[in-house]
Amino acid sequence: MAEAGLGGTVALSPDGILRFDVVYPLALDQPIDEAAQATWLVFDVALALVGDGCDTFSQVEVAIRARNDQGDVLINASVSAPDLIAFGAGELTEDEFIHRVTYRIGEE
Repeated sequence: MAEAGLGGTVALSPDGILRFDVVYPLALDQPIDEAAQATWLVFDVALALVGDGCDTFSQVEVAIRARNDQGDVLINASVSAPDLIAFGAGELTEDEFIHRVTYRIGEE
């Protein structure tokens, strides 16, 4: 994650969920959309893990805590590992992949 410019933690649960918790500091005038784009970086990290032989996860969950002086916003995204792998292999278009990802945005 550090190579992708992200700070946070990653854990693999016994039930096969690969969970990324990311803290994304925002400037006061920086839109939340920019923090949401970090989800794509996290998906790239997860794909790199598959490439490194770590394919023991079935689901990827991302929680991005976007922080600024106004407070925190939590951005959650979730996708199945087979869908992520299919996207990485070019078997799903970006549009098809986006429709398979579940997103939630809420204030802390």
